[in-house]
Amino acid sequence: MPMTRSFTSKHNKFIQKARKSGLSYFFATFIIHPHHVMQHFTSLQKQGTVKIVLFCLFSATLCFAQQKNRFSVYYGLTDSALLRNQELEGAASDDNLDSKEFGAKYSRVLTPKFALDTGVNFFSTTVQITPAPMGIVVAPSKEQLRLISIPLSVTYSLEKVLYCSAGPIFDFQQGTGSFDSQSGVGYSLGLGGKYQFDSYFLFVQPNFKRHSTLPYSRERYHQKLTQFGVEIGLGWMF
Repeated sequence: MPMTRSFTSKHNKFIQKARKSGLSYFFATFIIHPHHVMQHFTSLQKQGTVKIVLFCLFSATLCFAQQKNRFSVYYGLTDSALLRNQELEGAASDDNLDSKEFGAKYSRVLTPKFALDTGVNFFSTTVQITPAPMGIVVAPSKEQLRLISIPLSVTYSLEKVLYCSAGPIFDFQQGTGSFDSQSGVGYSLGLGGKYQFDSYFLFVQPNFKRHSTLPYSRERYHQKLTQFGVEIGLGWMF
């Protein structure tokens, strides 16, 4: 007991001297109980480090998500025709009526300038076939042409709101008709503009599409579905 009282008395006297001599109470405490102060510092360091790491991971994840993925849906206003490389004399003629398309796209941003796009496109039109004149008037017939396409294109950003795209199209015709099958590999070219607000964007993309450039089943004078239209859509970045 006397020894304990003596140590406590010395401790209090040291603190009082430290205050009178201009030393802070914290410094004095550090001299008497350094392990307490170091534990306090270590605790603060660990808490701060964890907060900084969590903040960096959250920010990086958010930036990565916003910059790397885009999903969009669109509707296409398009004009189309079944064209041959060479006109055939005495053959029936055809006209595409009421052509329309719609679809969805997914884009993966590779660099600030380049992105890789894919998705699915649904196209339909009514083909009006007029038989060749043979001295007898024959009424035109109508057939449906439906096409499911999977595009794979590369997009290059020209400016903040302008971009161009190009790539192959893999086409699968639904059903058959009097016209040549459009199942095969084609291509598309596009030049568009977009307007971004928050995590969403609007876009308008005029494009040119040529289907069945490499048909799965080739005819001698193979008809190729050719389109010129405009895609209007809404997208989301995530």
